[in-house]
Amino acid sequence: GGSDGNAVLNGLTLVWVGQDASAPRVQQMTLTGELLDPVDSAVLTFSRPMDPSTFTAADDVALTGPSGPIVVDSVVQLSATEFEVRFPSQTESGDYSLEVGPDIRDFQGSPLDQDGDGSSGEPADDVFVGVFTIPPPASRFDFGPAWTPVAAGYTQVTHNSGYSSAAGFGWQGGFIQTIDRGGGDAVSRDLAYGSQLDFAADIANGAYDVTITLGDLGPYLHDDVEVYVEGRRLETVSTAPQEIAALIFEGVSVADGQFNLTLLDTGGAD
Repeated sequence: GGSDGNAVLNGLTLVWVGQDASAPRVQQMTLTGELLDPVDSAVLTFSRPMDPSTFTAADDVALTGPSGPIVVDSVVQLSATEFEVRFPSQTESGDYSLEVGPDIRDFQGSPLDQDGDGSSGEPADDVFVGVFTIPPPASRFDFGPAWTPVAAGYTQVTHNSGYSSAAGFGWQGGFIQTIDRGGGDAVSRDLAYGSQLDFAADIANGAYDVTITLGDLGPYLHDDVEVYVEGRRLETVSTAPQEIAALIFEGVSVADGQFNLTLLDTGGAD
């Protein structure tokens, strides 16, 4: 009725969500930001539009971290199917678990059927559980004399930095010398040297991507150096005068709580 006799339609989208669309479910959880940074929220995507009044921080939401329960601050609707769960910024290394449901409902009043068995709202089976792990912070070491600049985010290692459990890193014996060549960045301008360098760092067990920076901005080559990581000889490397090389080893396994690196000169001109 009214003054116009037409209905109008500009677009229609139908998104297939499976054979059984009788009840909603959480399709995915996405963390905001990188796990190497503090984590303070997670975005949940549902299979259909959800009633925001049934999904609040006080309704069927629980977050647990390595030290126990974490209070959820709020739930913010981003779209008809996306909701952001916000919580205090987390930096502690370890495993986290976010549990949601089952009594979060769509606009037809249907609670979650997370396990897809056709029976929605079951107290255990229809709870969505999203897990994530915050890894230990990266360990970075800058080798050189005590008076030279230290790269941002790095720990300084001098010739006097013998290993101790209190420090958690250091040289494991040998005669170590350091020198600063000037120029370059804070990592490459200075170096430690000796016929054999044995360095250890206490870290959590797991798999690591390891980058070893070595070389000399001075007029000296360093040849026939064997590189041992976790007791295994992985490479023999030579660097030319004023050359800085980066050796990258991915997925190095540490199982005893300590990373071990040995650089061994085996002859040559230097």
